[in-house]
Parts: sequence; structure tokens; C-alpha cells
Amino acid sequence: MRGVLFFAVILDFLLFLGLCRSLLLLSRPGIYPPKKMVKKRVGALGAGTVFVFVIIILLYVT
Repeated sequence: MRGVLFFAVILDFLLFLGLCRSLLLLSRPGIYPPKKMVKKRVGALGAGTVFVFVIIILLYVT
């Protein structure tokens, strides 16, 4: 069970880093890929981060 929890924490950390990078990319003018695509990526990474964080909490509590 510790291995699963460790993997979930690492996955959550990587998703959070990707979210931060995409948010910083959004603030730059004249970026590629287009902002619409980056906004979709931010939404997906944010949802994944929250989902994995909830799994971590549930695994830790049980």
C-alpha cells in the first residue's frame, strides 16, 4: 500500500508542476500552442491534480 501511495504522491506532484508550467505559459504573449489549447491543458492537469489528491487523502485515511 505504501508503494501505491508513493506513486500517487509522485503523480500528483508531476501533474501540479505541469499545471504551474502551463499557467505560466498562458501569461506570455504570442505563445505556441494557441491559448485555447493551453487552457484545455490547464483544465485537464488541474482536474487530474485534484483527482489524484483526493485519492491520496482516501488512501491515507483508510
